[in-house]
Amino acid sequence: MAGKNGLVLSSVALVLLVGCALGILAAMHFKNMDEKTDANEGETTTSTSVKAVTVVCQPTQYKDACERSLAPLANDSKASPKDYLLASIRSAKLEVDKVLEAASQQKPDDDHDIPPQDQARIDECRKLLSFAVEDLETTVVTMETMNHTLGEHIRDLRNWLTAVYSFQSQCKLAINKSDDKYKSPILKAMINSTKLSDNALAIAAGFSEIIKELNIEQFAFSLDDLNLQHSRRLLQSQEGPAAGKGQVPGPGPGPGPASVEPDIVVAKDGSGRFKTIGEAVATYQKPLPPGKQMYIIYVKAGEYNEQVVIQRHQENVYIYGDGDRTIVTCDKSVVKHKLETPYTATFSAEGKGFMAKSMTFRNTAGPEGEQAVALRVQSEGAVIYLCKIEGYQDTLLYQNYRQFYRECVITGTVDFIFGEGSAVIQNSEILVRKPKASQNNLVIVADGNEKPYQIGDWCFITVRLDKEMEMEADKGRYNIYLGRPWMPASTSAIMESDLGGFLKPEGYVPWPQAQNEKTCRFFEYKNRGPGATSDNRVKWTTLKFLKDPAQAQPYTVATFIDGKQWLQQQNTSIGVPVYLGFIQS
Repeated sequence: MAGKNGLVLSSVALVLLVGCALGILAAMHFKNMDEKTDANEGETTTSTSVKAVTVVCQPTQYKDACERSLAPLANDSKASPKDYLLASIRSAKLEVDKVLEAASQQKPDDDHDIPPQDQARIDECRKLLSFAVEDLETTVVTMETMNHTLGEHIRDLRNWLTAVYSFQSQCKLAINKSDDKYKSPILKAMINSTKLSDNALAIAAGFSEIIKELNIEQFAFSLDDLNLQHSRRLLQSQEGPAAGKGQVPGPGPGPGPASVEPDIVVAKDGSGRFKTIGEAVATYQKPLPPGKQMYIIYVKAGEYNEQVVIQRHQENVYIYGDGDRTIVTCDKSVVKHKLETPYTATFSAEGKGFMAKSMTFRNTAGPEGEQAVALRVQSEGAVIYLCKIEGYQDTLLYQNYRQFYRECVITGTVDFIFGEGSAVIQNSEILVRKPKASQNNLVIVADGNEKPYQIGDWCFITVRLDKEMEMEADKGRYNIYLGRPWMPASTSAIMESDLGGFLKPEGYVPWPQAQNEKTCRFFEYKNRGPGATSDNRVKWTTLKFLKDPAQAQPYTVATFIDGKQWLQQQNTSIGVPVYLGFIQS
């Protein structure tokens, strides 16, 4: 859950005032409608409530399922818009609970065994579904306990609901190759859960329009606009350095502030408490002691050949090393090890509030291994600072939630920055490397945003895009593109960045056997360099070159990943600089 330490008091007051207005006005609206129809009270009250259900379900894709899930409110004249949203989320949770139960029932018994590989896939699916249930519980509790502050929390709700939908998709992927008799009960139960999860997300995203449609005219503004206005004021007071030098510092040693002391030291040479990172991570115990905000692991210089996972319950883990001298590496890949892409990751972070500084994450499967992840981030509020992330195809997976990358070097060949989360990469260097002999088309980014109302996109801000030196001899051989739309609602923004001349002037390429270029959302703003010329870009109606800062505002750190809310603590703790708005402006 995003913290609130950075919120400005006046903005909180404004949100509280508006939230109170929402509750009062909604109550007045429904009360007035009842008072106007005393002569036929029962019939009109029911008619009004049924109309409200229809309006609330309007933005959803599965309207029949939506109306059935909200039917209990059809006879409640006192139900507010917030009640309808909460009911849709509770309905989704009931269905996801059923899917989790179906997955839990797939286990060996006295009559039959489940092949180990199928069991592992089912276990992974069950884990992902448990994450979805946790996020739904968090969403419900947040809505139940908020005191007229829906405007403050609406983006949090959409963030969690996006993850809920995504976790179910990832569960499908996990069991995709399992025997039908094991996966069929899970997939059957998931039909309703995905529909209702999708509906809840659509209602949350369209909430301000629902308010307007219900004729609460005094509340005729967008909740997202409120967030934008708040962020805009923050940005106007935020100072930033001059940009345009195109120089990105590589990872360097040091944990940040001198007051930061590690809880555990890892050293390959035996001079620390442990010789492996996995052993150090296993010592984490929740909750952390009173007053302790982070669990800190220092990894001394060395090459650590291991797969590391920061588990979901291991929150606020901060790991730092000695830059390019501290290397976490393995060679897991889809081709060599027959794994699904996420499970090839050398290093995975699932626990909320994960932070990494001065580390190198590497996958050595090489171009022949095809999909092979170096770093997988599924951590809400993750910060990756002064790190190198090295691989070939599918190097960095920004899997779920809001993430911030600063002063990193990321290398790869095809779709090497991809995912379904919300990621901002700032003041970093992206390097294209030499692929295998049969690959000629190289793509930097592939966003997996499936629905237009999901919160899941990527943004480059003041990034330098270049290629590794070994590719100079093959100048002109490869077609190198900025990105391609992996899913129908793929969304990306490249702003104030230095784009090298090695890029194909078209900039983007369609996803094969799809028409996602017709529905994606790609933006460019104030980029520079020979690769930034717009004259020969693809003529997609979904590609926009933004001129007005107000148009680019939604893709700044403050707005896009709500950075003001949670990056303040990381800035104080480990010294990560962040610019909330535009750097050049």
